[in-house]
Amino acid sequence: MKYLEELKRHLRELPQSEQNNIINYYQEYIEDAGFNENELVTKLGSPKSLAQKLKFDYFMDNDPHDDRQSEPVKHKDVRVLWIVILGILSLPISIPILITLVFVPLIILVTLIFTVIVVSISLIFASLVTIVSGLAIINQSLWGGLFYVGIGLAIGGLMAVILSFMPTVIKLISSLSLKIAKYLQTKFKKEGSSK
Repeated sequence: MKYLEELKRHLRELPQSEQNNIINYYQEYIEDAGFNENELVTKLGSPKSLAQKLKFDYFMDNDPHDDRQSEPVKHKDVRVLWIVILGILSLPISIPILITLVFVPLIILVTLIFTVIVVSISLIFASLVTIVSGLAIINQSLWGGLFYVGIGLAIGGLMAVILSFMPTVIKLISSLSLKIAKYLQTKFKKEGSSK
């Protein structure tokens, strides 16, 4: 058949045994399918393009300089090797990023709680100082003293309202932080298991 003769002519670079195997395979394939020349070109492409594909596949699977036919390296093994190499090379960058992702939210949470406590203590102190100042000047100026006492009591009342909500706010911040931590943990577990 002309198609097979032309295919064999384009397979000259391959070892004779490989050429024979390919020609025998396609001869059986053509006989079983009952293709004519035009159907072969439509189904398999030109003999030259088929030969190029077969040579490419052969040389990708076999080292032409190696007389031993070793088992070809699987693409999955190469991919795993590349992931390990990239993982090792990225450690100087990925460890600080991981530390940042873990500790920055924790530091922000602690800072928020500390800030709320400090502001609360300072407002209580400001309230007491303003009331004492108002009482101290009440003899000199009745309206000025009452004004300072009123401001001090207003700050104290505002602090009482804020402090009554403080346990709820702290619980809300804590639960939100735990939800974020659980989300990140499940996300990292999913990504780790999918790889």
